[in-house]
Amino acid sequence: MIEVELIYRSDCPNVEPARALLREALREAGLPLHWREWRLDAPDAPAHTRGYGSPTVLVDHRDITGGAPTACDACCRIYPGAEGESTGVPSLEQILEAIRRDAQDRCDVPVGIPVAEKRGAVSEAWPDEALMAAYQQGDARAFECLFDRYQDRLYGYFIRRFHDREIAADLFQRTFLRVHRARKRYDPGRSFATWVFGIASNLGKDEAKRRRRRPGDAFWTTPERAVEHDAAQTPEEAFLAKEAAGRIEAALASLPASQREVIVLHKIEGLSFPEIAERLGERVEAVKSRAFRGYRALRRILDSERGR
Repeated sequence: MIEVELIYRSDCPNVEPARALLREALREAGLPLHWREWRLDAPDAPAHTRGYGSPTVLVDHRDITGGAPTACDACCRIYPGAEGESTGVPSLEQILEAIRRDAQDRCDVPVGIPVAEKRGAVSEAWPDEALMAAYQQGDARAFECLFDRYQDRLYGYFIRRFHDREIAADLFQRTFLRVHRARKRYDPGRSFATWVFGIASNLGKDEAKRRRRRPGDAFWTTPERAVEHDAAQTPEEAFLAKEAAGRIEAALASLPASQREVIVLHKIEGLSFPEIAERLGERVEAVKSRAFRGYRALRRILDSERGR
């Protein structure tokens, strides 16, 4: 497994562009990667991240530029661009080259896929199950299609469950790492969506247990994370939408995790109760009961806020 790390400071404006480049690199590489993020100004940042400017990308603890930790002015790192100009983020080519170089050094690539990537005539229009069957045969393009198709849904699922972008990104990466590791055991006759969300649900349950063991952790959210800005909205409409979404997200976060999970899958993912039951491995009646209790609690919370 190839470890990719994004190191950043919370006051650096170049973090989001670097994060977007990393997502694109993960799609293009078609290799099993474990992506983690470390905030340099956080007390729990590991020792090997110290001294780097923001943002820095490490592949197996090595700077992708080949450099050593170097402090920088105003906390933001400067990279040389392709035309000799200065830029605040590494290039996509630098990230991909470092990942593939590390894969060659370690021979840590999927069975049947050479570093140059084995690609077949797969189509984005193929159903999930056909794409997964192609990936079982070593087609990296099929993996990319599945990654692109489920990226927003899985990331959104984890965001709504934990309200933390770093945790959501980590759990999303771990989900697809498990997809890779378990690819030979996947049955193409089974729904891929049910299978992959089953993996995600299990990872979420493990994370929830870990957070309960840490008394300092708490669910939290901000309206900015709940709603993306719509260019068609007026500033007043955008403000009201964010305010409303913030109230709903806060109310949702106050529910027990078991009720919150069912509501996210039902209301946000648009799944039916039988589909949720299949995904979670539970009876339909039990899922409906949890949803009923959750929706009732949400309504009670929101109604009480309106009456204030």
